[in-house]
Parts: sequence; C-alpha cells; structure tokens
Amino acid sequence: MTKKELYQKKIEGRLEELKDEIVILKTRVDNAKNDVQLEYINQIEKLKKLEKEAEEKLSEFKQKGDDSWESFKESVEHNWDKLSDEITNLKKKFKDEESSK
Repeated sequence: MTKKELYQKKIEGRLEELKDEIVILKTRVDNAKNDVQLEYINQIEKLKKLEKEAEEKLSEFKQKGDDSWESFKESVEHNWDKLSDEITNLKKKFKDEESSK
C-alpha cells in the first residue's frame, strides 16, 4: 500500500468517526432546552456543510496522482481541522448546557 493510500484510509476513517459524532449530536438537540435548540440546529447545519466540504476534498484527493497528493494534503487537513473543531465546540456547549440543568 502506498503512502497516499494509507493516508486516504486514515482520512476516510476519521471522516466516518466525525459523521457518527454528528449523528449523536443531532439526537442531543431534541433534549436541549427550547431557548438554545435553534442555535444547536444551526450549528448542526454548519457541521453538515463542513462535512460535505470535507467529503468533496477527500474526493478531490482520491483523484490526485501519486506524485501530487502531498501538496493537496494540507488542504484536506485544513478541512478536517475545521470540522473537528466545530464538533468539539458543539460538544462543549452541550456539556455546559447539561451541567447548568
């Protein structure tokens, strides 16, 4: 397996984990207080948009040749970091809201 293939598998696995976390967060929205529920819904929509962008970057990455993928790797990582950070922020908000109940 090439370095590109190994990296691709790693990113695909990480993206699947984030998709699972988004699904879990979506279910938590139903249990949120009414006054913050709309905010959470908007954040979930933002996460879904970032997820789509990450999937598009991964698709572009798959099309890159073995010699040009390294330069594209930074772009993939940037999208990954944005999505991951947003999920972390939303999880923190849920935790803060739940601890204030």
